[in-house]
Amino acid sequence: MKLHQYLGVPLLLLAAPTVHALSFNLTDFSSGTLTPEYLAGFNEAANLWSSKFSDPVIVNLNLDVQSLGVGILGQTTVTSQSYTYGDVKSAFINDKTSTDDNTAVNFLPTGSSVDFFLNLTADNPNGSGSSTPYLDNDNSLNNSTISMATANAKALGLSILPTIDADATLTFSSDFLWDFDTSDGIAAGYYDFVGIAAHEIGHALGFISNVDMLDFFTLFGPSPADDFPAFDFGLTPLDLFRYSEDSCNAGGYQDWSADTRDKFFSIDGCTTSEGLFSTGANFGDGSQASHWKDGLGLGLMKPIFIDGEIETLSGLDLKAFDVIGWNSADVPTPPVTWLIGSGLIGLLGRRKHKR
Repeated sequence: MKLHQYLGVPLLLLAAPTVHALSFNLTDFSSGTLTPEYLAGFNEAANLWSSKFSDPVIVNLNLDVQSLGVGILGQTTVTSQSYTYGDVKSAFINDKTSTDDNTAVNFLPTGSSVDFFLNLTADNPNGSGSSTPYLDNDNSLNNSTISMATANAKALGLSILPTIDADATLTFSSDFLWDFDTSDGIAAGYYDFVGIAAHEIGHALGFISNVDMLDFFTLFGPSPADDFPAFDFGLTPLDLFRYSEDSCNAGGYQDWSADTRDKFFSIDGCTTSEGLFSTGANFGDGSQASHWKDGLGLGLMKPIFIDGEIETLSGLDLKAFDVIGWNSADVPTPPVTWLIGSGLIGLLGRRKHKR
């Protein structure tokens, strides 16, 4: 099991190289606990992503190793920023490079807002805090606002606030046995560090669902209204491709409910289900929504990892990243740049993911 913590944090500005493909600045944030094995493992995980995408952007990651909670392999802090749906849709249109991109854009909601299924809010017409989903079509801020990882925004060519300097902080547990070399398999009792580090980088690149925010904050009572940007979150790019049988039958709407009903990934507006998502740690299936459904072999962005297992990217993983803004290409892998030092100077939001 693993806890993945998603926080928005602007950090101290760091130097960055000129780049012509996806590149990473990796900063030692550990006060000396990153051993050469960890450093090499992070390099390999970063290079895996650099080999898959051609977007000329730099992703800044702070890296740490420390003792975490029981059953927690690692946690990631991701910086997010909000944009209007209109601006995000225009960015999707301008960023089209693949057949899947064209399909996805053709099936995006028209207009300047997104109508979607929702539940657990105080203004749910089925009763305050009801788990029964309803169609949120009141054109409030959460209908017209998209929240995304800043790395994802960079891939789409959207502007980033100048105060935001680190796109994520990845922290791994020092309490587990890690296997840093997959060439001879992963030993029983050990975890694939490179694969799991690549998974965490995947969240930093934008494989996140804000259903997790709804699922988490509802533990403290129903959301006071469906105006989520007041809490600094809204639908993410990945959420634009999240559907259920009920939402499709009602007219092809996205489904942003936290409950046990199946939710699936579709780039053609309900016509084809590419694979199931997890549905929520608290009100869903027990796994956080920013993942594929567990146990189906769908890809690296699954919620549960076990020892002795090599973790690999799948075609479904790459399709999801492609349609949220990353451009697939066979490109030379740019060098990974290591930087020393950084300081936490702000906190924007929090989400947690267990695996």
